[in-house]
Amino acid sequence: MSLLEKINNTLKGNLSFVIATGTFCLGASVDYLSTKAGLLSGCISEFNPIANFCLEELGLDAGLLLPKMVFGSITLSALRVVDQKHKHGETRRRAEYVLYPGALITGLAGYSWILIRHYYGLS
Repeated sequence: MSLLEKINNTLKGNLSFVIATGTFCLGASVDYLSTKAGLLSGCISEFNPIANFCLEELGLDAGLLLPKMVFGSITLSALRVVDQKHKHGETRRRAEYVLYPGALITGLAGYSWILIRHYYGLS
């Protein structure tokens, strides 16, 4: 079985979960980039104590990326379990119902400082 066939077989039953996961990763990327831009410009500070500790110990790039990756990985792992339980009929909940709003909220959370500054005309 070739690699392309393996990918196609994996995507056949999981396409909606894969798309929702990609959307969540896009929201997390927007959160990371906008938070990094805010920290570099001095407009915001990190309120999460774990992320704040990592920023102090590891520097801006790794200190910001590490906690966001860990929290995102925990979220995606838990929702993968929910997705598998849904496929086996053990639950009616779908992981996509959490991933799409989560992507929107995560992206807006990082981007919110830019929206607020633009709305109030702050420089």
